[in-house]
Amino acid sequence: MNLHPMHPAAWVLDQLRTDGWHINDLLAFTRASTLVRASRPGQEGVVLKAGFGSNHVLAELDPSERPAAYGFYWYAQMTETERALTREDFRHEAELTAAAGGADHIVPLLEQGSSGRFDWYTMPHCDGGNFRAFMATSKDTGKGLSILADVADGLSNLHQRGIVHRDVYQENILIDQGRGLITDLGAARRLSTPRGPEHRGPEVHWPPEYLTGYHEAAPAADVFSLGVLVYRYLCADIPRLAGHPKLPLVPEPLRGVVTAALSDGVGDRPAMNDLRFALRTAADLHQRLQREGALMPRARSPPFSRHHSTGSGTSRSQRDRKAEHLMNQDRITDFLANVEDLRGEDETVRTTAHTSSVSAEGWPAAEAETTTA
Repeated sequence: MNLHPMHPAAWVLDQLRTDGWHINDLLAFTRASTLVRASRPGQEGVVLKAGFGSNHVLAELDPSERPAAYGFYWYAQMTETERALTREDFRHEAELTAAAGGADHIVPLLEQGSSGRFDWYTMPHCDGGNFRAFMATSKDTGKGLSILADVADGLSNLHQRGIVHRDVYQENILIDQGRGLITDLGAARRLSTPRGPEHRGPEVHWPPEYLTGYHEAAPAADVFSLGVLVYRYLCADIPRLAGHPKLPLVPEPLRGVVTAALSDGVGDRPAMNDLRFALRTAADLHQRLQREGALMPRARSPPFSRHHSTGSGTSRSQRDRKAEHLMNQDRITDFLANVEDLRGEDETVRTTAHTSSVSAEGWPAAEAETTTA
């Protein structure tokens, strides 16, 4: 692939070609990095991430050319010290990605290297794209819940290795052969070492403790961010600061875990394994009902009207527990039966803290049902 010589990413591609890479496609050019599909002769293609982005452009220009650079106002004018720090940050990202190698549901690092201008590392190509694209195109609720359960598993594995991700959202989740994987450890830190600024401004998927303690964020921060994503996926909206009015759209028992995951208090959130278990349970139930042909809209039965045998020696408390279990099964079945029809146009939402429009891909808003026993 050939870019116009004036395209800022052309410098990255030219350097990679000099180093022996064949460039198949430019995937992304961001402020801090460039992502390409590349290969070497006789080797399988990979995704290569280079630590060179738009923030580095002006430094590559002759000083006399900088004032006339097209779109120069987009480019950060970093000092030499700042450039050195960004390179160190990229190396830290590669180091943590390598440290997470071998863990399930985490995109692995295959190889890393350096050129005169930047460092780079490679990853396998994931054929399913990212979760943002999945949310926008797929109506398979069970598959989506299964992918999110995979991500919770990957984050749990990351936490067990003493690493917290700190930036879990739909574009940092990749899909390969139907399985979810967490990627991009650029914001991650080791739990043993504070890293980054103390304060970070609000983002839709960030927990409130980032306002005062981003540098010491714990695994509970990833629980909150994944809870936000589950809410967005099932409710087609983002959680609100004043409450979460669409949580009734989330079926039990997943609803209780997501509610806790969105708690402002770090200590009030569940463990990542609890969120993983709830997601996997909901995904498995959906897939079982789908196999049985039970995902068809039907009238809700009164919760205690169905006939079932409890045995002659069964106590009232046991009967009540069984009735409650059946009622919950009804609620989940009804939810999953109707949820496939809820996907529609994207809803554009805004928050006062995040002024750019955010597309909440997935299902349109729907009023929650209430059931009285």
